[in-house]
Amino acid sequence: MSRLTSKLQQRNFGPGEFADEKPRTLEEVIDLIQNFPNEKITTDDPDDPAVVIADNNGNYLRLDIRSKEMFDLRYFGAGNKYFIYSSVSFETASEKIKQFFSGEVDLHDFFRESFNPEVKKHFITQPDEYRLEFKDVVLCSFGWLVYFLGFAGFTLYFVFMPKTTVVFCAIGFLLLLTLLPGWVLAHIYSNYTKKKNQYLKISKRSDVFLFGDSADQIKTYRKSDVAKVNFYVDINRVHSPNKFALYEVLFKNNTSITFTNALISPIDFEKGMSSPIQTQSRSPLKLTWAAP
Repeated sequence: MSRLTSKLQQRNFGPGEFADEKPRTLEEVIDLIQNFPNEKITTDDPDDPAVVIADNNGNYLRLDIRSKEMFDLRYFGAGNKYFIYSSVSFETASEKIKQFFSGEVDLHDFFRESFNPEVKKHFITQPDEYRLEFKDVVLCSFGWLVYFLGFAGFTLYFVFMPKTTVVFCAIGFLLLLTLLPGWVLAHIYSNYTKKKNQYLKISKRSDVFLFGDSADQIKTYRKSDVAKVNFYVDINRVHSPNKFALYEVLFKNNTSITFTNALISPIDFEKGMSSPIQTQSRSPLKLTWAAP
């Protein structure tokens, strides 16, 4: 009896969040759908309760549960083919699931939708664990790196010119300009060596999240204990060499944790954190000093 991987998405889950992922037979999937919590759904949010089935060829069939009697079917196939069959009965949905298990789904009743990358997150599990990656630190500090290499290049150019008073002054001035981004970069990468094992696990569906600057410092926190979340961005985001932004999570017991967007993007953090996030501005040097 063949088994295909299936998983569940509850109403309070975020995009790409699933639970109870494991191989199931056709009968087990049908039984799972029949015994899904009887919750009336009144929105067209594609992340409402659903069962997603995946075969071994990169194809997915998603059953959005609108009620015990009404379902939407979404098919995402190899080559980014995306089809929707709306408002179908349990009998029709069961037949399409049987076809999916057999490897031949009749898509004539489906409407083909145009594909965009956001579609994938409604079928494919998105990670809820985040680790500080060197490439993300480089991306956030890339502006400082460009400044450093640019000023260093100009300095070398004048070093090989005939020495005059003007040239010596230019070399001294350019050295000063080179030292500022160089000092900033040294601080960033020094901090990175201390926090390279920084870890965050957070999802919309759970009140609990984990955070620590290293493996032995990981602690458990609760969103219900959060008093406020500040998100500090560069006061001059367009022209500044700094692309770091700082999260400050303040708890009701007057403790706090901080980390930057090199660990988790604003979109992913806002999705996972249920508390309101207040955006404030800071100077680039203050933000860089906290990086990464």
